[in-house]
Amino acid sequence: MSTRTVPALAAFVLPLLLTGCPKSAPEAACDTSSLDAALARAEAAANPAERTKAVADAVAVACPDVPPPPSLATGDATPMCALEATDLRGVWDACTPEPLGPVDAFVWADGNPRLATVLLAWMTENGVDPAVAAHTAQVVRGKPLYTPPPSGAPTLPAGLTGPVPTAAATWVVTPELLQAPGSPGWSGGRFTGDGGAPGRKYAAWAVAGIAPATGVVAAVDTRVKVEELQRLVASLEAPLTLLGTDAKGAPASLVLVPHATEQTVKLAPDATLADLVTAAAGKAEVQLAVGGQRCRPGPDGMVCVAGTEQRASFWIDPAPATVADWDTCVRGGQCSGKKAGDGALVGLRFDDARKLCQFEGKRLPTEAELAAAPATGGAAWTWTTTNAKGEAPCELAQCRSQSHAVVWRNGARALESRSTSVADAGVRCATSHPWTTALPAHVVTNPRPARGMPEKTTPEQRKLASDFARDPIEDKGVCGGRDIKKGGAGLECRDPLSYVIPNENRDLVWRPYLENIGGSYIGVGSDQAYNFCAAMRCEWAWMMDYDPNVVRAHKVILAAIQKSDTPAAFAEYFAPTAAAGKSTEAVLREVYATDPELEKLVEFFYGYRPKMYEWYAWRLRPYEEDKKWGWLANPDQFAYIKAMVAEGRMIPVGGDMLGSKSMQNIGAAAKQLGTTIRVYYTSNAPTAWGGQLTPEYRANVRSLPMDEWSVVAETHYQGDRPGDNWRYTTIGGVVMQERLALPSYERAHELEWDRLSTPVVDFAVLGLYGP
Repeated sequence: MSTRTVPALAAFVLPLLLTGCPKSAPEAACDTSSLDAALARAEAAANPAERTKAVADAVAVACPDVPPPPSLATGDATPMCALEATDLRGVWDACTPEPLGPVDAFVWADGNPRLATVLLAWMTENGVDPAVAAHTAQVVRGKPLYTPPPSGAPTLPAGLTGPVPTAAATWVVTPELLQAPGSPGWSGGRFTGDGGAPGRKYAAWAVAGIAPATGVVAAVDTRVKVEELQRLVASLEAPLTLLGTDAKGAPASLVLVPHATEQTVKLAPDATLADLVTAAAGKAEVQLAVGGQRCRPGPDGMVCVAGTEQRASFWIDPAPATVADWDTCVRGGQCSGKKAGDGALVGLRFDDARKLCQFEGKRLPTEAELAAAPATGGAAWTWTTTNAKGEAPCELAQCRSQSHAVVWRNGARALESRSTSVADAGVRCATSHPWTTALPAHVVTNPRPARGMPEKTTPEQRKLASDFARDPIEDKGVCGGRDIKKGGAGLECRDPLSYVIPNENRDLVWRPYLENIGGSYIGVGSDQAYNFCAAMRCEWAWMMDYDPNVVRAHKVILAAIQKSDTPAAFAEYFAPTAAAGKSTEAVLREVYATDPELEKLVEFFYGYRPKMYEWYAWRLRPYEEDKKWGWLANPDQFAYIKAMVAEGRMIPVGGDMLGSKSMQNIGAAAKQLGTTIRVYYTSNAPTAWGGQLTPEYRANVRSLPMDEWSVVAETHYQGDRPGDNWRYTTIGGVVMQERLALPSYERAHELEWDRLSTPVVDFAVLGLYGP
């Protein structure tokens, strides 16, 4: 059926208005073969406006004797058959332009469906081949943002108010498709692909053939459960945009943003997407809780126990470990000694139970967890430790004065010696994550492929990365009464020592966990950022510190890098000679000519250059323990850092972990730039200020866009020791964020209470995927 239109040109509109019906199609007045050939060029145009212009030019050439509708050039059109239509769905219903595709493809198109309807009618009335006419009009209609599948097309939600997405739908989700054969399998707490390779952190409810991606636009059936939406959103690295229509049937959208625990709307446990749209009440964006207290599929054979406000969800073995489990641990080299029998494993010491769980990539449950878990009737060791009198059980961390441990037996606690076998005590292992963490970590056993040099940046990207409000670090005074040799910080004051030169000598232990991990970096300190970023091949780096001297150090370092072709040339800028001093000062005055801190930078340079030269001259030599570590000891790493600096990808930031601006604005900038924070380096800052997990610190860390590969690199002071005073830890970034959402974690050291020791001295990991 052809359509009737109201183009502006009276020459052929008047007969239509008089007769009210289309005239008989004349012999073709257009060269359809040349028109058809020109459409390929039109379809290749960059945007809808250019496509329409290309079609107008092609029609003018192919149809020289027939005046084309002027609306084709102006882009304005109202189909006569739809004079009273208020939206595109109404146009389709009134004009039924079937050659332009089904109604959803018509409504959800990035071109001009109204103009396409006018053009289709005009070409049909002028005898153009129907197939060519349809193809020409489809080019003007544009590319469908949503095309229903041959079967199982979802009913898109109505009542949304968000903008029309510019990206096409990449997912189609219905209850039937969620259970379609070929969906990823679940193994070891993670989805796996066809080859059994570990997938993403959470369940990705994928339609076969569609992989998770950032910035996903989805057509989701209103019958889909919100719980399934939570899992779907959690499997992505970015918010999910849902397609739908507004109250009048015009395209609209709703953005679902994953959040660890908080949710914008309240919903019943069995709520569907239709309920979510109703509860959103016109919002354009809704947060969905995807972690924290919600149970989700976990490691094979383990059961999930949902959390409470004070206790996180956890997974636990449904039955005690067996002698066969112990024998496997012995063969793996983690356990030692033969156990009698062939049934349940009993007669264990506390350390026996702990080693078995660690071998399996799990841990001992806390006393509170065993109390909440399905009972088995047997006695079992818990991680809970107490003070010498058996008082004050610690549910999240070992007490500092611990000398005993607890066995949970028949719903009651019994104080036992850690070093004595308990005849009826067995072990049930648990984990805080829906995956196991057996050593070595997956990231170590499956190294990432090498990454290329950083890409060019645009002025807009540079502005996003650096133009944001900072914490007023100059207002934070120096802590008084501290030992000037040892220093120390507080919540309201900063360490009197400036750590322009690192005092952590073994940051090389992190290399296997960082190499080629990509993403972006945020961290405190001075030289550490360049080692981390070179190993990561990071995309952006925010070097943040609350000490103005450390921020100045980064500015001096970046200026010297710009002017240096080799690591040795860089180090020479800090040489304690008059010539080197003048050269470096000239560079600073050139690079920071408009910086109000210029004079302070020059003063800082002359004051600190002897120490900086000593450090950089030493770091030109490879590390004895790991020659691949060190941005100055490896020319290729120096070249990468130099390229990062040239593109403005390394940004010094004055910022306080306990402030409310710098870290959260860095997180916002990272999201706008489309990058993930893969490394957050804290040094020992949280424990140095006393370890209090303030609301500001929780919000700062949770604001960073992290994913399953993100890590937090921490150090903990463990007393003056020969060579190095630090214990080093790598914590899964998402695990850290989820724990910071729970008020029961009150101190920084509690966040890593279940860390696993590694064969590397003084190095532990937590929350990383197993091999």
